[in-house]
Amino acid sequence: MTKKYYVDDINGKMCPYCHEAAEMVKGTEVYPRRPELAKLNFWRCKPCRAYVGCHKPNKKMKFDGTEPLGRLADPQLRHLRHRAHEWFDPLWRDQSEKIFSKRESAYAFLSDKMALHKDDTHIGMFDGAQCEQVMALAKQLRGTIG
Repeated sequence: MTKKYYVDDINGKMCPYCHEAAEMVKGTEVYPRRPELAKLNFWRCKPCRAYVGCHKPNKKMKFDGTEPLGRLADPQLRHLRHRAHEWFDPLWRDQSEKIFSKRESAYAFLSDKMALHKDDTHIGMFDGAQCEQVMALAKQLRGTIG
């Protein structure tokens, strides 16, 4: 397993599509019709319509509210990530579909099956092919085809 960092992608300084600098914006710029997101921070590449949200401030984790939740994503990749979460998260979150006792064990499973370092195993960091792989694994675990 190789650990790889996408330093410029992860820290929000560069768009993975056009390789231009990304900018920090407030939620009003990304979701103008969602007032509940107005004060949140996002990294955005306006020309590519790529963005990613930021972790909320957390003293324990030493987050100041500008740390991205993953890599910038264009509309297509955001859709795939959303679908990957829809398929995968119930396996550790929902009592009726729970296969894993906690989030950490679910992501350890993904890390193993996808041959990724645990630090790189976050849907917010995945590309489209990796999101498809997550959905296929989740469907397999659920015994669902298609």
